[in-house]
Formats: sequence, C-alpha cells, structure tokens
Amino acid sequence: DRWVPLAPGEFLLGYRDEAGEVAPTPLPRRLFRNGTFMVFRKLEQRVAAFREFVEREGAAYPGGPDLFRAKLVGRWPDGTPLMLSPHEPDPAIVSDPSRNLDFRYGDDPLGKRCPIGAHIRRANPRDAIGFNGRLSDRHRIIRRGVMYGSWLPPDADVTADTNERGILFIAFNANLERQFEFVQQQWMNFGNDFLLGNDTDPLIGTRPPGNKMVVQGDVTGPPPWIVADLPTFVVTRGGDYFFTPSLSGCRLLANAEADLDPTAIPDPEPASPPAHKPSRLEALGEAMRDLLLALPGGDAIDHALQHLGDDLESFGEKAKAWALHQNPEPVFAVLRRVKPVLVLESMVVITKCDDAQQVLSYPTLFSVPYAAKFAELCDGGGFMLGWDDTPEYTRDLSSMRLVIRREDLPTRIAPLVSRIAAERVAASTGRLDVVADLGSVVPTEFVRDYMMPLVGEDATLASQTAAISAYLFLPVGDFRDAALGGAESMRGAMAATIAARKQARGQIDDVLERCLVLQDAGVGGLDDAGILNNLFGMVVGAIPTTSAAVARAIDELLRRPEELAAAQAAARDGDIELVTRYVFEALRFNPIGPGVFRIAQQDFIVAGGTSRETMIPAGRQVMVALQSASFDADRVPSPSTFSIHRPLPEYLHFGFGLHTCFGRYINAVQIPRIVAEVLKQPNLRRAAGAEGTLQVDGPFPTRLVVEFDRQG
Repeated sequence: DRWVPLAPGEFLLGYRDEAGEVAPTPLPRRLFRNGTFMVFRKLEQRVAAFREFVEREGAAYPGGPDLFRAKLVGRWPDGTPLMLSPHEPDPAIVSDPSRNLDFRYGDDPLGKRCPIGAHIRRANPRDAIGFNGRLSDRHRIIRRGVMYGSWLPPDADVTADTNERGILFIAFNANLERQFEFVQQQWMNFGNDFLLGNDTDPLIGTRPPGNKMVVQGDVTGPPPWIVADLPTFVVTRGGDYFFTPSLSGCRLLANAEADLDPTAIPDPEPASPPAHKPSRLEALGEAMRDLLLALPGGDAIDHALQHLGDDLESFGEKAKAWALHQNPEPVFAVLRRVKPVLVLESMVVITKCDDAQQVLSYPTLFSVPYAAKFAELCDGGGFMLGWDDTPEYTRDLSSMRLVIRREDLPTRIAPLVSRIAAERVAASTGRLDVVADLGSVVPTEFVRDYMMPLVGEDATLASQTAAISAYLFLPVGDFRDAALGGAESMRGAMAATIAARKQARGQIDDVLERCLVLQDAGVGGLDDAGILNNLFGMVVGAIPTTSAAVARAIDELLRRPEELAAAQAAARDGDIELVTRYVFEALRFNPIGPGVFRIAQQDFIVAGGTSRETMIPAGRQVMVALQSASFDADRVPSPSTFSIHRPLPEYLHFGFGLHTCFGRYINAVQIPRIVAEVLKQPNLRRAAGAEGTLQVDGPFPTRLVVEFDRQG
C-alpha cells in the first residue's frame, strides 16, 4: 500500500541493483560509475492506419470504438487506466498523478477489466506475473518520448494522410539485455509470459500475418472478443545504444592520460633462428634480473625466479600444482611486473586486477569450463555455475534468488550460524580442530536447517563435498572417483528427501519447500530433477569453501599477534562488522585458491591501448589469478600491508562478474561469525607440533588444532 523505491543499481552503474549485484561494465570503472546506458529509437507511428482500424473494428465491437481503443491500449484516450475505471473515463483520476499511476493487475488475473494483452499491461505487467511484482522490478526502465512530425487532428481525413510522424524514444537502464531488450523481446514481441503464445503487443512491433489479440470478456460488459489480423502501427526507423557518462566520467575523459608502464620490457627479437627453443627467462637476460633486484622485495622476486626454473613454459603446469599445495604469490609478483599477461602453449595467466576484471566481465567471450563435469555428476543434467550466460542460467539464477533470500540474512541465517558455532566451541575442552570440529560442521548444520535436511554424518558430507568441489573447479588432482562416488551417494539421499517432502508439504519453511512452491506455480526448470540439481550445486558450494575460509582466516590471524589481539577484542565486543574486516583481509593473504579458470571463445585483446596489450588466442585456457589481482599495487594501496580499512566490495574472494559466488552474501555473514566464536576464547594459540599447522588435502584444509583457556 505504498510506493517502494527501486535500488539505484537498476539505473545507475556502480551501485547495487534489486538482486544486490553491481552491473558489470568495461574498464576503467571510474569512467562508468554514476553513468547509465541509453536506448534511442526513432519510431514512426501510423496514426491514420490506427484510427482507421479502430473505427472499422470498433464498429463491430459491442462496446464501440472508444472502449475498443481503450482495450487495445489499457487506458482511455484521456489517460484513465482501465484498471481503475473499466467502463468510462474519469477526469478526477487523470487529474491526480498519484491515482493515475497507483494500480496493479494482480486482482484482475483473467483480464476482465484490462485485457492481459493490452499495451500498457505488456509493457509493465507490475504484479500480473506473480511474486508481488518482484519479477517485474528486474526489468524496469526509465523512458521518455518526444513527438516529431505534424499533429493529426481528430477530424482529419485519415484515408488521405501520408505525412510521417511518430516519437523519438529514449530509455535509461543499467543492463540493456536484462531491462530494455527483455521488455522488447519477451514482453512485447512474445506473449509466453502472459500465456498468450506468439501474440505480439497490439500497438508496437512488426507482427507476422494473421497476428491477433484476445480481449477478455466480463459478465458486466462486452463478451470475449478476438481482434484478428492486426496490422503494423509502429515502425522502427533508426536507433542505437549509447553510454551516458556522469559529470565525473566526463571530467575523467577530459583529463585522461595514456596508461604507460615504464617497467615493461618487451620480448627481444632473436638475432637469428636459434638452434634450440630458448627459455623466456634467458631471453629477458641478466639486465632484467638486475632491474628486479633493485625493486622493493627484489630478493624474494629473485628467489621466485629461481624456483620457477629455466623454462617459463613449465609455469602453466606448476601454477596448476600450486593451486593445490603452495602459495604462488612470489611468482605472481614477478609476472605483474615483467609479463602481466603471460601467454603459454598450455594456458594464459592474467595477474593484474584490471585485466582480470576485464576477462571476467565478458562471459560470452570467456566461458566457464565446468559444464561437462557437472553433467557427469548430475546424471546428464547441469547447474547454473557450469553454464554460460544462457536462458537456462538466467532462469535458474532468478529462481534461486527467490528461495534463498537476502532478507533471511539478519533474521534467520546470522543467529542460526552464531548459535551453532557457539555451541560447537563451548562443547570443546579447550582444544578444537577448527576444520573437523567447527568449519565443516557449522555450514553442514546450516544447510540442514535452512536449505534441506541432509542425510549422513557431518564428516562424510564434508569429505564428499570437498572431493566434488575439487573435481569441478581444479584442473589437476585425482578427485574423479571420490567425486563421482560422493555425488551418487548425496544425490540419492537428496532425491529421497525431495520425494518425502512432497508428501508432507507446508510444515517447514526451508529452501526445498520454497522450491516446491515455485514448482506448484509452474516455474520452469524446477521439476524434481531441476530442484535436485540446483540444491546439489548449492550444497556442494556451501560446505567446503566455508570450511576452508574459516581455517585459512584463523591460520593467518594466528601468524599476526597484533592483528589477532585486535580481532579478538572486536569479537568479544560483539563488533561483527570489525571482525568481518579482519577476516576478509586475512583471506587476502591466505586465500582459498589462486584464481579461476576460463576458456577463450575467440581471439581477444586484453588490456587494449596499454603497454601490456596482449592477444589471447581462441580456445586457450585462461587462469584469472584473483589472488594476484588482490596484490596489484595499481589498484590496491599498500598491498603488502595488512589493512582493515579496505572497502569490502573491492575484495575478490568470491569472484567477479557473471559467476560471482551465488552465496557471497551468506559467506559474508557466516564465515566471520564462525571465526568470531573462536576469537572470543582467551589465550588462543596453536596446538604444539604438526597439529597446530594448517594441513591440506588437495585445495581444502583438513586439520588445524587450536587451544585456549576454558572460561568459567
């Protein structure tokens, strides 16, 4: 019963939208922030043809031409909405701007007052397609139009008029595809969302021969009526898409300088064909080593160069191995200065922040490599994390956002996680394995309570999900057999749970129950197999990564006595926001993995216009080193310093772009609260010997024992 504002990110770049996401933009982001994308169209309106059609067809319509015209448009000629006055115009409504706009369609599902296919209902269905208008909110635009051509008087001879007239239309939105193009393609030119088949909007668009509109009937008014053979009334004569910068963006353009990197040295041309293939390090020569040794941290860089070996081509395989066992940052530091876009025969390594974000901002050009493995684990099915920017991806992403809700974070998820973590720490005897006794247990119990009941021991589920996640996302390691076995066991139990729940509905409000509600409503992609695949993917993503982040954050803080003491004080004071800052910064130094992998779908020039401009060949595997990007001094001030004052959105722990971790908001709530319960303990310290050292199996920690003094 009140107007609800839309998130600014629906229209302005650089802000969060209704889904809590920031629309991807090209680089540099400073240029695009506060700007928007503009649609321009020159639309010729065949006014004479429309009037002639209305008079001819309306003469046979039981309500007459005026009501017939209103049924096509959704408003009377004076602007009165049919939803508010279905039988006659009402000047009092038109004169009141708030009343003239304040209406919905949810209480007219059969189109008795305003036809389902009426122009204004198709252009903005409000709450007509369910979920109280939340689906429509994801496809809103800001639009205006100005007329061109001469005005055609009402009494003009329409048969003799040949003048061109129409409107110049503009619309503003942050995401052209999701907003303007979706409205045009799905709502205007295709009637499936309204159960109208291939019927197009009655006013706009080029329609096929024989296109029709159904005017629903009303017991108090005219009977149902089929408007057959609708002609074309509006023709697009031109238009384009534009970027509209903000004032700050214009100032940036006016003062832009070339991006020159004086430390970059190109590969030298060989004087003559070599007898053998020289290593790229040899080609750089001793002069490069002297330069690197003169830079800050030169000793560490020189050590990294020697560790890398004589043949830089081996870096691809070594990088994959480091993803499992070692910290590759010393080598990344070399590459950021020497070869920030390293093209090898086996892969391409991206190490600078701007370049990493550029690659991840083009999901259609750099595809995810996970689909085949998801199909293998999901009986031929899939999960949205393995899909590129497809209709199936958008469909399932939208469905999961409806059932895993951000409003649950403060009211349900945060207190649930804090309670479980506190109970687990309290149950210990002053000695705690933060992996087996806490990090794996809390997310598993969270999944059981919030998402769906899981059958199996916590340790078994943790082991299964870790093997599955490693098999999916790492290019090396022998995880296939364990992953397939774990997936078969988990999916069998989950399928049985779904079947049982369908026989006992409405008793529990969890994600599974919400999925079944959408299934009842006929939402696509949520048959039993679709629900199983989506929940399987969510569970696999929830447990091992949370456990790994908790263990690594605690491990890093234990290395830093001053930061540990400050983080403990924040935890004891209940300042979870401050704890979150310590945890996020700790994960920058001790991340879950070095980066993500993509496949180039075509030749692509990364860092175009800069001294590091490089062609990535089509078909090449690309390692986007997000860990390295987090230490890029061009984007991260004083990257080697542990600082809790960095803006949280700048962290890349949960990825970037289309496939940013779906659970990033849950992670940001869950991980710090689990860590906080450990930090609250007095005299927190590592256990002696190997137990107190972070141990890993593949990419995931398996053991880290801490000790503390029992309270009370």
